[in-house]
Amino acid sequence: MKLTTSRSKLSAIKAAWRKSRGELRAAWLTHDSGARNLISHLFSLGLLGVQNPLLNPSPILAHNTPRSRHTGSAGSPPVTQLRDVQHRPVEDTPQTMRIFMVCEPAEFGSFKYVKGLIEYLCAHGIQVDYAYSDVRRCSELDDLITFVESRGGTTLNLHIGEAPSFSDVSALFRLFKQIRRGNYDVVHAHCSKAGALARLIRLAGLPCRVIYTPHAYYGTGKNPSFSVAFFNMIETGLGHVGTTILASDGEREFALKRLGIPKKRIRQIHNGIPCDSYPPTSPEKKTLARAKLGLPADAFVFGTIARYSYQKDPFTLYRAFLPLLQEHPEVWFLHIGDGEMWEAVSALGSSQRILRLKSLKPIQLFYDAIDVFVLNSRYEGHALAVLEAMSSNKPMILSECPGNLDYKECELNRVAWVKPEDPDGLLQALVEQQDKHSLSCNHRDVALVKFSDQVCYQQVIDEYRHILATQTIRQNTSQKPASGIKCGLL
Repeated sequence: MKLTTSRSKLSAIKAAWRKSRGELRAAWLTHDSGARNLISHLFSLGLLGVQNPLLNPSPILAHNTPRSRHTGSAGSPPVTQLRDVQHRPVEDTPQTMRIFMVCEPAEFGSFKYVKGLIEYLCAHGIQVDYAYSDVRRCSELDDLITFVESRGGTTLNLHIGEAPSFSDVSALFRLFKQIRRGNYDVVHAHCSKAGALARLIRLAGLPCRVIYTPHAYYGTGKNPSFSVAFFNMIETGLGHVGTTILASDGEREFALKRLGIPKKRIRQIHNGIPCDSYPPTSPEKKTLARAKLGLPADAFVFGTIARYSYQKDPFTLYRAFLPLLQEHPEVWFLHIGDGEMWEAVSALGSSQRILRLKSLKPIQLFYDAIDVFVLNSRYEGHALAVLEAMSSNKPMILSECPGNLDYKECELNRVAWVKPEDPDGLLQALVEQQDKHSLSCNHRDVALVKFSDQVCYQQVIDEYRHILATQTIRQNTSQKPASGIKCGLL
């Protein structure tokens, strides 16, 4: 099958591609660590460039299915169209839909978001199938698989990790078959690996409506390097496919200005949480939670939920907390998270009043036990931990990084702002928040109005309906056989 596209779209993609390719070449000349190994992976996968599906489409995945048809005059190239659907005006879009949720990893905040979204969709009568990977997983993955299957959904294990590998090829073909078989209204992919696979399938010619949610772009907040330039290049190329849902102003600015993604392909919807699951803490619940965790009932407890990773910057966190604990014997620190920097952080020093847990279930125990929530990341998409702390009505200390800065517009009255990578400023904020602990807090009120699942998940459903309805109308009204809608760039 030969993909066709308008010259304007192709010119825009080529221009974005040349820009990213130049940055990739510059990063390569710096001999960034691990670059040659990564390049070898990309060649083996045929992903050394989105140019294969964009500029030199491969016929490997070409097919004729009941969901596609070809039109055009004799001798003209075939044109891919969406499956036949009953034509309806936007306001008559039906409630029932069939959604294919694709996500890697099955852990961290992105998994928690996907889990909440799937549960919300199913509660509203929407059929959901779920593709996942058990390479990076948490203990709740099995529960989600059981939940989806118990409601008639299909699940698919892709067996893929974060880095490029040969398993991606198998996953690509299995995902292709499932999307073709599933007759989905929308394919919603989460995080970079799943997003790349789903959009490559669309570029290969399989008619499907694709939505991509990155949950923080890989290149956000990082110094220039080969890997950053490469992944930015991929996001630039694939950003012209489908719709991208971004959770924060920082993500949106990065997508528009740094990646060059067309504005018309971007929607901004904040992450949401079930606020009923994170109520304010009563004195009785605080005492019980601290007893279960071995924390003193009369201690002043700061807490964070953050991976030991570059993004979350645990070094700055501990360089602020270690001297605080020496000066304030009533202070404790509770840290929930795991990651590659665990041992390096341990080498900074230790204290008997630091409780480090790689996981905690139920996570509500964490919010019941703490007095102040801390997150000093270098960058964020739209951290669920912040929303959970907000719903629990906890005072917060946040870094002024992309993703977090959105909360400055929410009129939260108990947030202390610090600069990223500033241990002295963080130490000062810790002391000040301890002194202000008796003041009232309006955070839960804001969470209920702006970030509840009823608000944010419903906006996602509305976007599903909008895409389904408007793309159906375009197909019905368009008379140009080589339109961009029909070329695989939906």
